[in-house]
Formats: sequence, C-alpha cells, structure tokens
Amino acid sequence: MKKIVVASSGFKDVFDPIETAEMLRKVVQQAFPDAAVTAVPMADGGEWSTEVLSGHLGLPKVAVSGVIDPRGMLRTAEYVLLDPQTAFIAASAIVRLPPELSAHKNPLHLTSYGYGQLIRHAIAHGCTKIYLGMGGTSTVDGGIGMAQALGMPFIYDDPAIAAKRYLTGGDLPHILGVALHPALVEKYKDVSVEVLCDSGVNLHQLYVVTKLKVSDEFAEQREQIVALLNAGLLQYSARISNYLAAADSRRSVDIHALDRQQSVGNSGGMILSLLPLFDVRLSKGVEFFYERLGVRQLIQDADLVITGEGRLEESSLLQKTPTGISRLAQQHQKPVLYLVGDIDETYRQQLEAPIARNMPPAFAESGISAVLSCHPLYANVPADYEQRMAYYREQTPQILQQLLAKWGRGSF
Repeated sequence: MKKIVVASSGFKDVFDPIETAEMLRKVVQQAFPDAAVTAVPMADGGEWSTEVLSGHLGLPKVAVSGVIDPRGMLRTAEYVLLDPQTAFIAASAIVRLPPELSAHKNPLHLTSYGYGQLIRHAIAHGCTKIYLGMGGTSTVDGGIGMAQALGMPFIYDDPAIAAKRYLTGGDLPHILGVALHPALVEKYKDVSVEVLCDSGVNLHQLYVVTKLKVSDEFAEQREQIVALLNAGLLQYSARISNYLAAADSRRSVDIHALDRQQSVGNSGGMILSLLPLFDVRLSKGVEFFYERLGVRQLIQDADLVITGEGRLEESSLLQKTPTGISRLAQQHQKPVLYLVGDIDETYRQQLEAPIARNMPPAFAESGISAVLSCHPLYANVPADYEQRMAYYREQTPQILQQLLAKWGRGSF
C-alpha cells in the first residue's frame, strides 16, 4: 500500500492548518482511495503556531488580558506552556492584524508592544526557557515596541518620543541608541531565548515582505512607507551593533553584520531589539515543529509528500513552511506535490497551467516535483471579502480533488 503524507500550513484566511490538514486528508484519500494517508497540520513559528501546539498536541494555553495590539487597542492574547518552565510565544498571537482590519495596516503606525508584554508575563510567572515564534505579523518596528514593554530604555533625538505610550515603526529614525541599566541585564540573564524563524530573510531582503504588510488602502504611499521603514531598520541595526560592540556583549549572532544576518528580518526585524537583553539563538521554526509533530519519520517512510498554502508568492521560497517540507522530502528523495489556491503574478506566467510539472529552477531546487493550482479553475469569484472566503472554502477542495486525480493517472 502506498503511503502519502500531507504536511501543510494553512490556506491563508480560508483554512487554518488544522482545517487544512483535515480538508487535504479527505481530498487526497478520495483521489487515492487505496493509499494510506496521514495528515499533519504544520506551522513554523508564525501564524497559527499557537493553535497547532495547543489544538493538535493538547498543550495548555495561558491567557493574558490587557495586552496592546498593533493599533494600541487592549485585548486578551495567549501563549503556550510546553512545560511549567518553558513557554512558546508566537508574535502572530498579538502583532497580527486580521484581514478585516486592513484599513489599519500601515506599519509606520503599528507597534510590537504587546509581544513584549507576553514575554514579560511568561518570565514573571517562572519561565526560564522561552521559544519565540516569529512570522505572520503586521508590524515593522524592529521590535522597539516589544523592547519598550520589556523595560529597555532608548536614547532619542526628540524628547517627545520618550513620552509615547508605545513606539511604532515610524519612530525608528528617532532612536540614537540604547542605554541599558545593569539591573535590567541582571533581571533577564538567566532566561534562555530561542527564536523560531519562519523565513531566512535578512534586513536587505525585507522590502519584499514589507510591501505585503502595507494594505491596499495605502497603495499610493506603499513605496514611500517601505523606503522609510527599511531605512529606519538599517539605521537601527547599526545602532544595536554599536551598542553591543561597545558593551563587549557576547552573542550567538554576529553582531557586526546584523543587516546581513539570515533571519534577522523576521517579523519586521523584531530580533534586533532582543539582542541587547538576551543571548538569542536563532532556529528554523519549521524544524521545531518537525520534531514536535514527528514529521521527519513520516516523510522518511512515505512514497509521496504533499504540502501547500493558500497563495504562492515571492516570499514563499524564503524558507517558509511548505518549502521547508519540500526540502526535507528532498533529503529523502521523495516526490513533492505543492498544492495552492492562487499564484502571485511573480510566478503565474511560469506556472499558468492548473498542473505544472516543469518546475522553474528555484522550485526544482526546493524539491518540488509539481505545482497544482486552483486559480485557473476559479470562476466568478465574488468581490466581497466574506463571500469570497466562503467561495474558496467551497470550491478549493473540489478543484484540488479533481487535479489530484488527474495528476495521479500515470504519475503515482
């Protein structure tokens, strides 16, 4: 009997990873009724990571009230306890704005303050090991809001900035440096922090992701917004490097090349503001979930691996979950099907057919054997957001099942 492993993240805004796993399990089983199909909901430290750990593995959540979201509004947010002294805290749990709040998605005005509140809460309640899940966020503030919540003092070129309740991306150019008190260093010295990155993007590559974080309501200013944020991040990166060098701080990350350091661009450069406080270890988030969910062994024993996402776009190949899965399958010489709902214009011309077998070099290098996409087969897609999501929920499983059955004839 053939063995098929389905390991996919969510189909963005349509199916979360747990729903995606069940949807794809049914679809694949219908297409290949004689195969043994195992489905695992995947995450990589970014969006839906909390839900996968708590919902799929049954780990307890801690709810914290009065947490500031990116707009400065108070809400309740959650993190996961892996054990009584170990927390997993996803940035997306608090610094992600859902699609219905797109009118607020201008990172110049958004803050990561709430993430610092969650970290502070976990430490205050006895956690000495903290995994920080990076990805799926709306902010691009270099983590200055988060650091502010953790008590890290800054030096500003404008005294008025110091009076702000929370810092945002637009405040990055006003930061001249860090003035860390030894008592604060002492407070956090026994806390081990491991950052689980959902991509390998560095600060110079961040413009790709930043453009996606600026909603269409700000389309006319998008290029200016991105330019201001990227310039601010690079300046702030230099300030952090200078501080760490002057303080003779030993760090696992190369403090002299922070702008080129792989993964430092995650979650709008938030890692930058962790470095003065903690000796941060950077890891691939998807590998953390491989181990927790037993994915390595499943792939090793499989005949076919299926992964995918709702929209294939330029950032997808930056070590995101699906390509992480495909590269792992590649190590074991397993064929990989990449299932998507839609394809960004960047790749649509190369992958215009519903079933694309001739892979562009970047896809082939990532271990992807074929891409099956619904976008050519969607018809009369509603303009209204809610109606569009309902349409995708109804149509996507049917289309994927048809494509899988067609691909399977003579291929598997």
